[in-house]
Amino acid sequence: MSKILTNFYYNLAVMLDAGMPILRAFDTARQSSKGSMRNVISDIYEELSQGNPLSDAISKFPDVFSQFDIAAVDAADRSGSLPEVLRLLSDWHQLKTSINRKIISGLMFPVFILVIAALVVPVPGVVLSKSPLWYAPLQSLVILGVFAVPVIFIIILVKLMPKSGSFRSVFDLVCLKIPLLGKALKHYAVSRFCYTFYILQKAALPVADCMKTALQSTTNAVIVECLKGGLESVEAGRTVSEGLKNPFVDGFVEMWAIGEETGQTDTVAKKLADLNKEESLHYFKQFADWLPKVAYFIICIMMIIMILRGYAALYSFQGF
Repeated sequence: MSKILTNFYYNLAVMLDAGMPILRAFDTARQSSKGSMRNVISDIYEELSQGNPLSDAISKFPDVFSQFDIAAVDAADRSGSLPEVLRLLSDWHQLKTSINRKIISGLMFPVFILVIAALVVPVPGVVLSKSPLWYAPLQSLVILGVFAVPVIFIIILVKLMPKSGSFRSVFDLVCLKIPLLGKALKHYAVSRFCYTFYILQKAALPVADCMKTALQSTTNAVIVECLKGGLESVEAGRTVSEGLKNPFVDGFVEMWAIGEETGQTDTVAKKLADLNKEESLHYFKQFADWLPKVAYFIICIMMIIMILRGYAALYSFQGF
């Protein structure tokens, strides 16, 4: 969906930037779209034809447009900066697409090797131990289960995970401790916060409102805890930087304070967003590169164990 939204926002921004009326832009987008997205755009077009704001129209499709997208479009509608905000949203969804692509491409070959190994590994043990033929596919299912069950469990856990609370904080803290992936998630969360703040600032929202929405869009509860002091500081009449905690990203608070001193908070937020985006992509790439190596190592260990068990059964050794 991120890839579809990237193209949708970008094409819409280009048409609006060229001076095309919004109804005509959506009609053009509808004609060039396919599948379920075409139906969504058609329904949005109908909402706009009735005089409803774009933010209200897209809010009727929560499975397609996130709260972050809706808040950004709503602010852009009121400030008259819709083309620029749509372009920024396109950039943000492009980042998500790039990260997903890196992870998936890194996993495809290991998954293929795992399936082949699961079919081949049990064969030597079954042959050497003269076990029944049905024992080989059973062992294959066991090998696949060793990998599949934890993955399925993690996916279900993430899907059912509450957005806040102590359990979510513990889960996010554990995620941040995972080598490489933790750093990737940390920079991704900070980048998302900064991009959200920047987009809403460009849409001329008050700083407190920008902070509230940016915090809601941040994907890690631990990072939110470090950042929420900025909102409390603004509500108390001080600057954002005075309430921020610094341990999660080097130089973050200092750069933010400079932006406030120079009156260029939005520019600094964009710079921080870009820096953390690049760091996030870097660590996601490293994680995607190392993940296959870990999978290969585990597969090799399982192959050795299976072969040893086969020889043990063949020579009637005990204790294997």
